[in-house]
Amino acid sequence: MKFQMINHASFLWEHDSIKLLTDPWLTGTAFDNGWGLLAKTRFTSEDFAEITHIWFSHEHPDHFHPQSLRTIPEEYRKRITILYQQSTDKKVIDWCRAFGFQQVIELSPDKWYSLSDDISVLCRPFPVGDSWLCIKTADMTILNLNDCEVSTTQEAKDILNRVGDIDLVWTQFSYAGWAGNKEDFLLRKKRAMEKLARVKKQVEVLQPLRDSLRQLRLVLSRRKLLHE
Repeated sequence: MKFQMINHASFLWEHDSIKLLTDPWLTGTAFDNGWGLLAKTRFTSEDFAEITHIWFSHEHPDHFHPQSLRTIPEEYRKRITILYQQSTDKKVIDWCRAFGFQQVIELSPDKWYSLSDDISVLCRPFPVGDSWLCIKTADMTILNLNDCEVSTTQEAKDILNRVGDIDLVWTQFSYAGWAGNKEDFLLRKKRAMEKLARVKKQVEVLQPLRDSLRQLRLVLSRRKLLHE
């Protein structure tokens, strides 16, 4: 199993024959030229040759970025499966089908989908317009919260009750929005502290790596007994 940070909110996750890419914003700007990437993306159009699936968390252009998708050669698009949350307007899935992605799956919020014999995914919407994705294998459960502002104990418990114990959480670590002008330091500090508090709450309730840490403690305690 491999993880690779691509850029912004985009990750590449590899396991067995599956190579799942999330939210590829690779080039250009977003939000009417208001946002730009801080670093140049090393992932190129030719790297899409090995991609089997692309998941978009939501429609915002720093996650669903048509300019980046247009860099994918047509022959690769025909082999890539698009995963997207169930929506009312169907704009994202309709765009993907029109652009030549031949396999587009609209993910029902109450259904696990098999990507292979060992990999299944569950995607559920989260207000407003966002969604999270859980990736489950025989050995690991990964939760990609992305921009979902899971802030309360109940919101986190609801996810935990649906997916079970979680080993790894990907979550938003920036307030990712306007927080005053250059001189508004205190406002930006407040937004940053709110973000840290949200991440802290997620960790406290979801307890990623709980089983792994328990096993590590067990191994260390056994080694201690052996040396006593």
